[in-house]
Amino acid sequence: MKNNLLTICITGLVLSVTSLPSSATAEEPIFTDQLTSYAAISGGALNIAGNSVVDRDLAAKAAVVIGAGINSQAQNIYAGAAVTIGTLSTVKDVIAGAAATIGGGATTGDIHAGAAITLGAFSNAQKVYAGAAITSGAGATKTEVVPKSQTLLGDIDGQIKNTPALTNALKQIQLAQTMLIELTPNAKSTPVSTVLGGEVRLTPGIFDGTALTIDANSTITFDSSEAGNNTIATNHVWVINLSQALTVGANTTFEIEAAEGLNQDTHTIIWNVGAALNLGANTSFLGTALVDGAVNAATSSVSCGHLYATGIISIGSIGTDSQLCGNPSDLKPLSIATLENLPEAKLYP
Repeated sequence: MKNNLLTICITGLVLSVTSLPSSATAEEPIFTDQLTSYAAISGGALNIAGNSVVDRDLAAKAAVVIGAGINSQAQNIYAGAAVTIGTLSTVKDVIAGAAATIGGGATTGDIHAGAAITLGAFSNAQKVYAGAAITSGAGATKTEVVPKSQTLLGDIDGQIKNTPALTNALKQIQLAQTMLIELTPNAKSTPVSTVLGGEVRLTPGIFDGTALTIDANSTITFDSSEAGNNTIATNHVWVINLSQALTVGANTTFEIEAAEGLNQDTHTIIWNVGAALNLGANTSFLGTALVDGAVNAATSSVSCGHLYATGIISIGSIGTDSQLCGNPSDLKPLSIATLENLPEAKLYP
């Protein structure tokens, strides 16, 4: 008997904010847990649609916008430019390289802004530091205004709080992409066609292709039910290396199927995309994507995983809910040696 989407842990593919040593061996981890808390990292702007929930931190080189709505939630935010928090949204601490605008009725933690801060009517903030004026609407509250001679920025390991840290993290995304691409010549890698559609199953292993389009209304199943085919019995891994864009049609479903008794296993899905990632309406993406380009998915979501892109990111919810994904801290670090020993992947159209 098989179980679908039980306790599954999609990769907390986490990239170190410090450079990997050039002398790293194949056995050393290529991903660390320093950025586990980041749901998305963008080399451009980052836009979260209204009434979306993001359960881990966000960082972007340019502006960050959190859409309006009583259901809108996000964690800590770093932006190299302005931050805009929509009406009725709830977020934690905000670091903005430029202005910060908090919508009416919204709630935030501490706010550090390089320029002005605007608090909408009946919004609530904790400590605030502004490089320019602070404007408060009717009924807005804040616990403390920090003098300009001080700062709310402190040194916290693993958090992105300034442009150099963000720049370094983006370099790690590109470095990780290069390492993954180098797996493609592996004799066990399996080619994937430029179009997939309907009912498709992928067993653990390495896939490689150019551009990939997944037709609308398709079902993509990552199938670990044949446990004997995977030499890593407690860490089922899929790597999909694409040299060009990944485009997913509307209403596409991604799921995992695990054999009974394997529902506690770790399932790691890595999409390594050489150009844009485009998700159609009402699609719920699964896995962690490293994208050398933009993520265009304003009306879609990531049900379990992370987005790391050198370009802009537009997305709805990004979730790593423990009931679906397990605990990312339980993930074992992946090494090149581990990935090179994956079984030969199979694709069933």
